Amino acid sequence: MALKSLILNNISSGTPVICSRFVPTGLFNSHQEMIHEICELKNWKIICVAATASSRSFLAMLKSLGANVIQTYFYPDHHYYSERELEEIVNAATSRGAKIITTEKDIVKIKRIRAREDILYLGIDFDFGNHEEFLKTLIRKKINENI
Repeated sequence: MALKSLILNNISSGTPVICSRFVPTGLFNSHQEMIHEICELKNWKIICVAATASSRSFLAMLKSLGANVIQTYFYPDHHYYSERELEEIVNAATSRGAKIITTEKDIVKIKRIRAREDILYLGIDFDFGNHEEFLKTLIRKKINENI
């Protein structure tokens, strides 16, 4: 059974259901400056670094964008990187002529150790399609209820 059908068949009548999807927006440096378009990922050799609950989904997204992922470094969710780990990753990328791509969540933790220009993150946004205005209305209504 499709996920949408499963949800719709198991919620109370009248409960709003809003569909969304992740949309990659660009490749950014640690200063949140977009320095590469998504289309530039195609055929790059990539080392994927992630410490999230869904690291494999992140990897799948990179591959779906045409990236040639040659190595992964996956850590448990909420992992704090060490300088030694980052040096190992950077050395691996340098020796293999690869670029390092991580998540926006991870770049924040990496910057705490040291701002690195050699590690990029994939910007991701939400697309609510034709549900966006409806969602905004629900949010405004809930905010006004709590005032």
